[in-house]
Amino acid sequence: MSFANEEIELMSVLNKKRCKNGISNDKMIILAGPSRSGKSTLQKDIVSYLGHELCSNCPMSGDLIYNENIKPLMFFCGIDEIGRSKKNNQAIINFIKYKQSFIADTNKIEKVNSKLLEYSKIITMTHVF
Repeated sequence: MSFANEEIELMSVLNKKRCKNGISNDKMIILAGPSRSGKSTLQKDIVSYLGHELCSNCPMSGDLIYNENIKPLMFFCGIDEIGRSKKNNQAIINFIKYKQSFIADTNKIEKVNSKLLEYSKIITMTHVF
């Protein structure tokens, strides 16, 4: 398995024990970039690296707060879609404040809720395959 520079950088902040190594766990990582820039591939590589017992996908509905299977690292696919719901935004912010690790992706960073961006580290992926 070979990794691009962005993947190596992100992998360097992940470890099996805490999911982020040496980086404060008060930020959600957002992978931003156009379609086919490797966001989903990177997420799959992270799951492969850490294992399924530590990673899980999050529902984009309000069901997040009722999820009984929260794992140390949760993925959101299309975080820009959640911007329509203040309840969901606040739930995610609360999880981040309590040190839950999230990695999200978006094709349209400008559509991500501005409050969520305050609690996020954005990694821009520009290479299109």
